[in-house]
Amino acid sequence: PYVSTERSSFSSSSSSSSSSSKKITIERGANVLDHSVLLPGCVVEEGAVTGTCTVGPRDFRFRAGTVSTGRVGGAPVELKFLGDVEGGTSKLPPKDKARVLEALRKHRDPRVFYPFNAFAVATAGLLEPLGALRSLAPVYFVVVFSSSSAWSSSLWVLVRVFFVGLAAFLVAETASLLLVVAAKRLVVGRYLPVEAEYYSDLHVRWVAMMSVASSVDHCLDAMQGTFLAPLFFRAMGARVGRDCCLFYGSALEFDLLDVGDYVWTGEGADLTAHTVENMVVKFAPVTLGAGCALAAKSVVMPGGTMEPASTLLEGSQVLKGETVGFGEVWRGLPATRVGDDVERDRSLLLDKDEDEDGKKVDNLSEAVALSGVLGVGVSEAADLKRRADRGDARALQIFARLGRMRRRRLAQKRRAGDFGEDVVALLEKRDGRPTTDLQPIPPPHLRPPHLKPQRIARVLPDYGGTAEARALVRRWRARDPAAVAKVTEAKYLLFARFALLKTTDDAKKVFDAAD
Repeated sequence: PYVSTERSSFSSSSSSSSSSSKKITIERGANVLDHSVLLPGCVVEEGAVTGTCTVGPRDFRFRAGTVSTGRVGGAPVELKFLGDVEGGTSKLPPKDKARVLEALRKHRDPRVFYPFNAFAVATAGLLEPLGALRSLAPVYFVVVFSSSSAWSSSLWVLVRVFFVGLAAFLVAETASLLLVVAAKRLVVGRYLPVEAEYYSDLHVRWVAMMSVASSVDHCLDAMQGTFLAPLFFRAMGARVGRDCCLFYGSALEFDLLDVGDYVWTGEGADLTAHTVENMVVKFAPVTLGAGCALAAKSVVMPGGTMEPASTLLEGSQVLKGETVGFGEVWRGLPATRVGDDVERDRSLLLDKDEDEDGKKVDNLSEAVALSGVLGVGVSEAADLKRRADRGDARALQIFARLGRMRRRRLAQKRRAGDFGEDVVALLEKRDGRPTTDLQPIPPPHLRPPHLKPQRIARVLPDYGGTAEARALVRRWRARDPAAVAKVTEAKYLLFARFALLKTTDDAKKVFDAAD
């Protein structure tokens, strides 16, 4: 197991915490896929799968037989339960179970396992030197032409050597790309949305094609962002529209890639069209509508679709079978619509009830939510929390404001079911405005925020001046019975005006229901 070290960054006691090491355990039959991160103490139980871009928090256990991905609210998202095919707990259809069992049988058969691995090593070993030979081709032609040159002028020799070397380089690189195109059509033909278990004919050809494509990785990297990238993608079988700017981290199953006009993909974007589940390779199309934008290191999983003019933000992942709607902006692991994501972050912060253990969240989750609410980075949100813990006045002011919003939201939620039908009917009559527009009614023992002396003076004829109204409020604070009665009367009058109610009796009904 890999042993890693982590220092707490978000805990309020981080200044006193010391570095610690814990084992990361990956049990039998588990799979940790690309771009996954496991923090110290993580355990991936038997048969569990951490999908692309999974983040395992400290001391987290991935349940046996489950598939997880990303991280939301401080924990990875558990997508589904696969179970153990051989143990009889799998929920796969019979056909899929048979495919998995066949792959396992071949995997344990030495007559299949060792020849396959020897083939994979030999393919990579034979193709890897071709890159070095291709790089030496310009040098060879420069040496040949310069030694056979009959020109005496050294300047002309240098010019000729330069152009000969450049031409040899371009010819060698172009020939390599053409050979890859030819090899793809010869070895694979055309990728289709099918499934292939390990060690099957398609799986072997797919592995061979990965080795062939990797031999020109440096050339593919050099083409990123230029008009050559769409040309190569089309030659490999992809449908690519006009005026596309393509950067990418990896791309292989081009036949299943459908890219509309004016699409931009950022550096490191994953354009592959396969997943691996239970030793079965599953191919599915990836569709990017016209005008889409995939930011750097974003992933659209096979079977995912981005409709025209949609955007996937940096480092985000669209799951299999999901669709990013027209013009929508998504983010996260896994990705959700930005509006929904911000609302979730608001709920995580504003709905947190300190009296209910089930609602408590860890410091990292709160920092992530705070970043979504305030529109700042997670590191900035964590720094703001640390400043508040140290007593910084500005940070405390922000958290106090959030606290007031949280109490107001809780008051609305807790009182939403306490209104009787008669009170709801009264509120719904007020000029068609929905009841959710009402400000929450504060508890009786707190000074109502709308009872300012200037407002009291306007609604109570006996207190026409602000000075008299201030004196009334002072007596109300001292619990003078006459002052309490007058302030209560002002409260009902003001609320009746605010809610467009006919009488103060209607306002009193609302307050009685709220209390």
